[in-house]
Amino acid sequence: MRIKRFFAAPFLLFLACNQGPSISELPNTKLLSVISFTDTVEIESSDFFDFGIADSVTSKDGVTIERIDSSRFRVSGGSLPYAVLRAHQGTGFLDIMTFNKAKRLNRVHSGIGFTHTGIGLTSSFDKVHVWAMQNNRLLLDSTVGGTFDLEPFIAKTSGRSDLRVFAATDSAVLGDLLMPLKNGRPIEDAKEISRDDLHGNVMYFAFIDRFADGNPENNRKVDNPLVTDRTNYWGGDIKGVDQVIESGYLNDLGINSLWISPITRNPDGAWGNFKDPHVMFSGYHGYWPVYNTVIDPRFGTEAELKSTLSRAHDSGMNVLLDYVAHHVHKEHPIYKQHPDWVTPLYLPDGTLNTERWDDHRLTTWFDTFMPTLDLGRPEIADYMVDSALFWLKNFEFDGFRHDATKHIPENFTRLLTKKIRAQISTKRGKNTYQIGETYGDPKLISSYVGSGLLDAQFDFNLYDRMVDVFAFGDPMDKLVEEQNRTLETYGYHHLMGNITGNQDRTRFISFADGSIDRSTDWMELKRIGHLRDLPHNGNAGFERFGMFYAYQMTAPGIPVIYYGDEFGMTGANDPGNRNPMKFEGLTRQEAALKSWVISCVDFRRSSMAMMYGDFEWLFNDSDRVIIRRTYRNETVITIINRSQEDFAWSASNGFESYGKLVKQIGNGKAFKNPYKVAAGSALMLKFIK
Repeated sequence: MRIKRFFAAPFLLFLACNQGPSISELPNTKLLSVISFTDTVEIESSDFFDFGIADSVTSKDGVTIERIDSSRFRVSGGSLPYAVLRAHQGTGFLDIMTFNKAKRLNRVHSGIGFTHTGIGLTSSFDKVHVWAMQNNRLLLDSTVGGTFDLEPFIAKTSGRSDLRVFAATDSAVLGDLLMPLKNGRPIEDAKEISRDDLHGNVMYFAFIDRFADGNPENNRKVDNPLVTDRTNYWGGDIKGVDQVIESGYLNDLGINSLWISPITRNPDGAWGNFKDPHVMFSGYHGYWPVYNTVIDPRFGTEAELKSTLSRAHDSGMNVLLDYVAHHVHKEHPIYKQHPDWVTPLYLPDGTLNTERWDDHRLTTWFDTFMPTLDLGRPEIADYMVDSALFWLKNFEFDGFRHDATKHIPENFTRLLTKKIRAQISTKRGKNTYQIGETYGDPKLISSYVGSGLLDAQFDFNLYDRMVDVFAFGDPMDKLVEEQNRTLETYGYHHLMGNITGNQDRTRFISFADGSIDRSTDWMELKRIGHLRDLPHNGNAGFERFGMFYAYQMTAPGIPVIYYGDEFGMTGANDPGNRNPMKFEGLTRQEAALKSWVISCVDFRRSSMAMMYGDFEWLFNDSDRVIIRRTYRNETVITIINRSQEDFAWSASNGFESYGKLVKQIGNGKAFKNPYKVAAGSALMLKFIK
């Protein structure tokens, strides 16, 4: 059995013949959430909409539902790849859709597609079940075998909305389509996508102390001979970020979402102990809070923060604050006043409960001077949630990056999200985006993502495979496998962060150009980061980073650029990967990479297919991949050729079947079949039918 994909013209022909079932609107209906589960998942209706407490929950698809309390239900079992649960309240009802991840297909979108005015479907299956939602309101819940049109329902909606469509058989989920609407009509021009449309975001991480010094008068280093220049304050501040925004640097890159490192007050002295070389650290990074609602004077003032946020918003950028909830510094008043609010420093066997990342992940201390808060206790979770809300209530932040999410219990995340929705998002009329930091397997990472939790996390597993493939030359198959796993875990329209690097990892280009050997262990990488800067080592690293960016901008999710990666900043692990930002004096190679990044970001942000389209592998072998993304009448093709030879690919029907070539970037030719891509480069093509 196979699903045959048709594009807009055939669908319109079917619709003109008036085929398909009669569809009626479903009254008193809201879609609560769309969730995935493997074995068991808990859902909490009160977290999502002001709908009230459900009277009961039922399912017709073999899923077991167990009530936990008045608004929470445990969902498990089921032999089908999907289930629709119905929560009743009075005369209305709430629909909750679940997908069993184990039964989803890697090949998606092969059974449904959008027509010019709505949605069309054709299938060789006898029946396909289709659900369609507009702004989480269920429009369609029906088994169909032909085509259908939702235009009568979507066209009457004013303002902005989103249309989401799922299709499934009894054996597999076939499709997951997303379309932004304006006044009930599909958006086709990417220029209408703003910073409020999260799928259109490209994020930049500015590490404040090392980014730009806007006010030298607030500079103050830690006076301790064991604190080296690399581990001391360098003077970057909030005003510096403001000046960079004002200069247009981030706008020129195409950035519309900015993540800044923590700005809360940190300790004044020297802490920590790195044995070789023997150094101590200042709190320049911001991750050792001694106050959760006070700006560190080294970083600036409340007035400067408000000015920076205002300028960012006027420039079309969201701003996310890096928030630390897991731990405090031992000088924090909360620790001095409530020493019983932290987890034990010593385990029952007498060993230190420090850096026990996996076996004691919810209680471990990062160091002996960083007590871990016992956030499983309601009064402690309440305190830290209210501290986080302070930044949203008093400043116009658009969301959070959450530090050390892996080590935070779920109750904290649920409570914070619930309060944000009730007190912030509803008031502002826009989503407050939350992304977390968790290293581990996808099951653990995904446990923090979903309804009532975070919007996303950083996809470190995908990043690691991108490093393996583009820096170290592992087969492309590893990347294909990991990308499929990502889509299977988080869905085809996820908001996971796809990073170029971060403050805890060796810079990509230092691996890619051979400056750092792949076998170098973590402690040696940190030692190198303390001792020396890394020069560029030839052109190979730049070439490989260029292919990395082509893939990053093509993949579903939100691209995240670590400051300096746009031109290939070097560095081993912390603190070597946190060198001062360079805005001028780029070498020819650095300038060329930056220019390519600008082109890639522009290509993504000017393409509806890149932001909202489906995702399909057209071809892959050990050194090359070809990816197709399609949204309505727009098709994007990305070809990455990592081999040492030019790549000629003969398309069976030719790219001409996708329409007119309207945009092309990269090193290759797409004007005739076969299509050629130069060795060690990428080609990105946009077609309009």
